[in-house]
Amino acid sequence: MKLYVDFFRVIPPSPRQKFHGGGNYARNIIFDIIQNNYDIDIIILCPMSYNPTKENEPVFYNNRKIIWERIQQLSQFCNYDGESILWSPILHKLEDFKTLIAIKKEYPNMKVCATVHDLRTLDFVWDHTERYYFCGVKKFFFPLYKLVFVGIASQLLKKPVIKKSLSVLDEVYTVSNFAMQDIINLNSKSNVSWYYQSSIFNYIKCERKRNNNQYVLFVSGERRLKNFGHALIGFSKFKKTHPESKLKLVVTGISDQTYKNICKIPKISLELIKTDVICYEYVSSEKLGELYSNCRFALYTSKMEGFGLPVIEAAIYGKTSIVSNVTSIPEVIGSAVRYVYPQNDSAIAHEIEYLCDDRNLNKYENRVKEAMIIIKQRMKLEENNFIEDLLEMKKI
Repeated sequence: MKLYVDFFRVIPPSPRQKFHGGGNYARNIIFDIIQNNYDIDIIILCPMSYNPTKENEPVFYNNRKIIWERIQQLSQFCNYDGESILWSPILHKLEDFKTLIAIKKEYPNMKVCATVHDLRTLDFVWDHTERYYFCGVKKFFFPLYKLVFVGIASQLLKKPVIKKSLSVLDEVYTVSNFAMQDIINLNSKSNVSWYYQSSIFNYIKCERKRNNNQYVLFVSGERRLKNFGHALIGFSKFKKTHPESKLKLVVTGISDQTYKNICKIPKISLELIKTDVICYEYVSSEKLGELYSNCRFALYTSKMEGFGLPVIEAAIYGKTSIVSNVTSIPEVIGSAVRYVYPQNDSAIAHEIEYLCDDRNLNKYENRVKEAMIIIKQRMKLEENNFIEDLLEMKKI
């Protein structure tokens, strides 16, 4: 039997970025299939522009159990075994859903399945602070862009195609109950199953540091839905009421230009934070591990999540977080973190103040430690169950 894996969205769009959460998820599943010695051939389908090397595919490069097929488009691959499995670990763009519909039509006996992490492409969440991620014309016309291209286009153009694909796919997998309910609400006939998402974050055991230079960690600040704008407003409010505090804010995955744009939000007091925010455009997994290990706590005010890996990543290092109380994030680690509404700036400031108290922080770190004993077991169990169901051929 053959398993074809769609790697077109697994590979990061930017050359500067080596890996991302969805890509790590896919590689983790493939690695465990190999480790468990399943009697199956694994064919990875990737773009012609992608050259697997020891640097970008350290685990899969020259692996004798994997065949790399570099192709122009997923639908143009002509060597599908019609009795095998095609799995797309990440569906992102509208064309991804269209492609799977076309492939299933051409190969009706092949099991075609996909992991749909979320349906954020259909969500219309208005937030005026998002316009500050841009400058010039893009900033001025952002409300029009948001209304026409995100709001109207998603409902009229994207929604029917995605709804159809959810029926066409033999199996749909997702990583949270929130995402599963979104899928069911869109198409109640989809064959969808939920598996708690595993993480392959290889953390480094660094010595814990608590000193006058302690900091809060925010990851993926460049992406508007991650909501760094409101996090920065909240941090600014905290600094205004606690000018004596030495607490800093470290943010990863954000360019200097985007940070400068966000700092123009009127509610941000730049004078209060100008020396207390440290930005990294890109960090390696080793550097990110160091940042998690040495932070006081994490801050993750995302407005839309299919799961919420950074919450788990922080917890792996024994760190609690301030997180959004919406979408899937409350499913990740339960009562071991502090919750806020992602656009409530004052609440964010209050929660930062709360975790600056060592007694409160220690209480939540103990909760994280206890919760992770169960969560690690669950991640492994659910991953094994997922692989078993993925490799099970469609019942006729």
